[in-house]
Amino acid sequence: MMRTASTLLAATFAIACTTHGGLDRSVSHGSPTTANIDDVPVKGFPAEVETPTGTVSGELLAVAPEGVYLLSSDGTRLVPADDVKQVSVELYGSGGILMAVWTVLGTVSTVSHGWFLALTAPTWIAVGASTAGAAGLNNDLDVPPNKVSSLCQFARFPAGLPASWPGGRQPPAQSVPNVPGM
Repeated sequence: MMRTASTLLAATFAIACTTHGGLDRSVSHGSPTTANIDDVPVKGFPAEVETPTGTVSGELLAVAPEGVYLLSSDGTRLVPADDVKQVSVELYGSGGILMAVWTVLGTVSTVSHGWFLALTAPTWIAVGASTAGAAGLNNDLDVPPNKVSSLCQFARFPAGLPASWPGGRQPPAQSVPNVPGM
């Protein structure tokens, strides 16, 4: 009897600890035709588009044959395909500033090393500075104009901008191209 009660209590606790889980692109939680677009937790990657007249920055919304859609501080912006010189997408936060802070703190800590400070301080500076610099440079994906269509995988709307999006239009649906090395 005691063993059965313990098993039931353990099962109750196990069930109580389960959750439904978070939203995921691969899991459907309803009809996309009825979902409020503001409730979608998926965001596009930060991107910068170089043009002949300057750089346009914002969230990558969609990539279409007519150009690149960005959500900037000015609203939805279409950069025409003919004006795109290069697109840079930030794949992840580099953590370069945090690494630089750790490098400074590590270098300061070498004061406690006595005469070995002559070896450990330059080591902290050399390794820390090179690591922070490399982290800051390697988190972006730079894409030339002829490969911009491969960026749809980093957009909020990989299949194209929905008709309900303010300031946009429905571009033709496109499939995700299989680009080796991307």
